[in-house]
Amino acid sequence: MTPAELLAGMGEAPGGGLLVALSGGADSAVAAWVAMSVRRDGVRALHIHHGTAAADELAAAAAAVAVALGIPLESVDVEVPPGASWESRARDARWAALFAKAEPTDVIVTGHHEDDLAETTLGNLLRGAGARGLAAIAAPRPDIWRPLVDFSRADLRSVAIELELPFVDDPANQDTTFARNRLRHEVLPQLEEVAPHTIEGLARTARLLAADDAALEAVAAAAPIRRDAWGAVAVAAALVTTAAPAVASRIVRRLLREANPPYAGSVADVATVHDVAAGAVAAGEVSGGFRVEREGPLIVVHRGSIAAPSAQPMAVPGAAMFGRFEVAAAAPP
Repeated sequence: MTPAELLAGMGEAPGGGLLVALSGGADSAVAAWVAMSVRRDGVRALHIHHGTAAADELAAAAAAVAVALGIPLESVDVEVPPGASWESRARDARWAALFAKAEPTDVIVTGHHEDDLAETTLGNLLRGAGARGLAAIAAPRPDIWRPLVDFSRADLRSVAIELELPFVDDPANQDTTFARNRLRHEVLPQLEEVAPHTIEGLARTARLLAADDAALEAVAAAAPIRRDAWGAVAVAAALVTTAAPAVASRIVRRLLREANPPYAGSVADVATVHDVAAGAVAAGEVSGGFRVEREGPLIVVHRGSIAAPSAQPMAVPGAAMFGRFEVAAAAPP
């Protein structure tokens, strides 16, 4: 593939500024070149330094790519918090850094490609995901642009070489102690032997499910979600209990995302909200230190404890806070 063919096969670029996630590898280098090809002004790049063995080499490559393309580059050090999966924690840390640096009108540009799409879909399938998880990175977002998602890793590497971009390969991508790398280097090649074009097939599945998910999201988006002055969010319980399960779960995810953006809750969180909506339990706790409970016809998600608020003294006339509610009293006329 040539650079001209790549540009001709891309979708339309978004408006606003472009913030490129520039790792120093071939894929992100091509994404940076694409950003500068479609918009000369308003393009910036951010490099995330994870402190790994090859981090300094990748940072130097990112800086060289930025100089070659004439893109302002900022580098930030990110400490990956402890936890079970370094891969997922590092990914979350990268996204947090990117969104922290993005201006309100910026769109984040990534170098995700078709192989990434297939690997993500396969990994999510193995852990038991629904349509949204299987759609993976195929689902479009207004704040993220993935111009390379229809092209293969090999295509992008050939473009990077033809453009003489000074990228380097991250040796961590060869480490098969990481689950993603085992899928890439061991599982997918074996699947290709059984079913040729597995990567293209998985990517096609992701795109089809992304369209299905978008249609279901559009239905769920019609459910009005309210927010009060204290930050609590609410939705009518009947909308959750009477909707088709695929729609109801998306309404609940929207509710949880509104309460604690951008997180849409875990499977357990969704189940807790469903139980409260159905009256199986009076209240429950969900991720992020939030409480979910019924208030009349509404399901309400807010920060707080399951314990009832303590008694509060109140002058008359006057007002006092009782939990998250302000209670006022006035002397009779």
